[in-house]
Amino acid sequence: MSKALQSVNQEPVSAGKTRPEFPDLLELIEGSRAIFLSTGSHGEIEYLSPVFLKIMGKSGAHLSGLTIMDLFPSEEEEAALVLSQLRQGKQLVKLRHRVSEPDLLGCEFIDFTFRPVTNVWGEWAGIQGLGHMIFGEESEKKSQEGLENRLAEAEKIKDRFLSNVSHEIRTPLNGILGMVQLLQNTRLDYEQKEFLSIVAKSGESLLQTLNQLIDLSMDVSGTLKIQEDEIETGKLFGYISSLYAEQAQLKAIKLDFQIKGEIPTLISDEFRIQQTLKQLISNALIFTEQGTVTVSARLEKIAGRFFYILEVSDSGKGIEIERQPFIESILRKDGTSGTSFNNARGGLGLLTVRMIAEALRAEPGFVSAPGKGSTFWIKIPVKVLESGRQQAKDESGSILRKISPRVLLADDNAVNLKVASEILSRAGCRVVLATNGKEALDKASKEFFHLILMDIQMPVMDGLEACRKIQELNLENPPAIIAMTAFVMNEDKKRFMKAGMDDFIPKPISGDKILSKVRHWTEKSLLKNPLSETLYKKQELADSQLRQIFEFDALKSLKKHLGEETLLASLEEFAAELRDLMQVMEESIKSDNQEELQRCFHTLKGNAGTFGLMKMAEIARELENEVKNGNLAGALSGKERLEKSANDFLSSYTLLYTDYEWKN
Repeated sequence: MSKALQSVNQEPVSAGKTRPEFPDLLELIEGSRAIFLSTGSHGEIEYLSPVFLKIMGKSGAHLSGLTIMDLFPSEEEEAALVLSQLRQGKQLVKLRHRVSEPDLLGCEFIDFTFRPVTNVWGEWAGIQGLGHMIFGEESEKKSQEGLENRLAEAEKIKDRFLSNVSHEIRTPLNGILGMVQLLQNTRLDYEQKEFLSIVAKSGESLLQTLNQLIDLSMDVSGTLKIQEDEIETGKLFGYISSLYAEQAQLKAIKLDFQIKGEIPTLISDEFRIQQTLKQLISNALIFTEQGTVTVSARLEKIAGRFFYILEVSDSGKGIEIERQPFIESILRKDGTSGTSFNNARGGLGLLTVRMIAEALRAEPGFVSAPGKGSTFWIKIPVKVLESGRQQAKDESGSILRKISPRVLLADDNAVNLKVASEILSRAGCRVVLATNGKEALDKASKEFFHLILMDIQMPVMDGLEACRKIQELNLENPPAIIAMTAFVMNEDKKRFMKAGMDDFIPKPISGDKILSKVRHWTEKSLLKNPLSETLYKKQELADSQLRQIFEFDALKSLKKHLGEETLLASLEEFAAELRDLMQVMEESIKSDNQEELQRCFHTLKGNAGTFGLMKMAEIARELENEVKNGNLAGALSGKERLEKSANDFLSSYTLLYTDYEWKN
């Protein structure tokens, strides 16, 4: 702990003091019932935790000039002995303090454990003490009950806070990472690809950090969760290099990356490996004043198992022989003998490396020569990507194109809709969009879908209510409903499953993950509901029929400018007008009214072309020219073709209400 500590009310204990080097630790102390004190080299009080101040009935302003001896008037001799033993090199010394006014909190005694504090040169800098309150039986019971209630309420508040913060961060991050994925599939030059790759990796790192925060909040044991990623060493080194190149350049240090031998695509946790390299490279750059920091990777096969060996070597001053057992103890979890991390080379960073190594079942280590430099390494058991797995991944898009699943995508965020629909459409899915739960319910009640991707937080009707109402429809071939949301806490997932959701995709979405889910549930839908394939084939026939009548590009253009609802209403009006025109044509032919007949053909030519009915428009143009040129017989001979085209339209245009291909 630093000498620079203040009380919870921000009143300085002595002049010139500032906040500590580790503000998070101070916030933890001041937000809890912890009893903590810190002194300077002469025993002067520098910090007392709020709980201890309350027990003493004092404020920080009343402590100026006091020493540790003044805090324990009834244990003055014991306090003096504590100071003496700590100065003589003893690491931990205990003292029991009797509270003079126990009625304030019900605390009767405080059991203190003290330790010495040294500065970076190993010189005496004061002491720190951590206290444990001892209560009477009745006050202990009340205190415990109150503590349990407060902890339960705090846990609820924490969960709500993390859920909301996670949602608010994930929503824009989904747009950023999604658009980057789409951009990476466009025409880019080499430099643009490199820039986008860095943006993507940095965004993914931020997402992994957010996931880690939530994991740790739900798992107080601190156990790290491990996932399987595909790791390409070249891309990994390229990303890490982009993070530290400028820092190395500022110190005139050469940062060198080496891949020793051929390393195929590996399977391990890429984020944890990135974290490890970041810690080791950061330490190397800090403790190297000139020369080189070299990062290398190689793959070894030992007793039939593959090991990914990463090394970070520096030309710094190295680690003193007497300090090396302590560094070893951090990496090997052998204990720290009461020594402060502050005096170790990157002690906190190495502790993180050890935790990751334990989670990966990896072996960390180091060698160092004083005055010559150090090499830190980690030996990680990995899998090598099998060719079959790579082939399956490569064929995933073609499988979806073959199945062409119908997917209803419901989300009120335009960016999310754009990103997800592009990913799905490019993979061969046929996507229908909905901007709220009510729209999703309406479409699901009228159309067949293999699955529905449903956002949770939407206007008009949220995703959970829409899910329940879709299930109440008792559809003959119900679609799988998958929550696609930025709410990712365990309680959220339980709530989604309870509402009837079949699966869960957290935002930000990645192309691989969403397509994997779609493929899984589409195949499951075909196995569970054989009729769904028949229904789909009927839809395929409808698409084919509509494509023979309409030019979909023209329809899409009209939809863009008019909106789907207005366009479909206009088609209804055109259908009514077409019936009238066909009737007028019959009457004009019977009365030999060529002028009226030509007008009918002209009107039909223009209106049919507007709606993408190009075959009908072309026939009408030909017949108009025949009449205009005085060839009534020629016009009458083509009348049957026009009637067939009109009847095809009138019998098929209503399929546009349930067809999806022209809509997106």
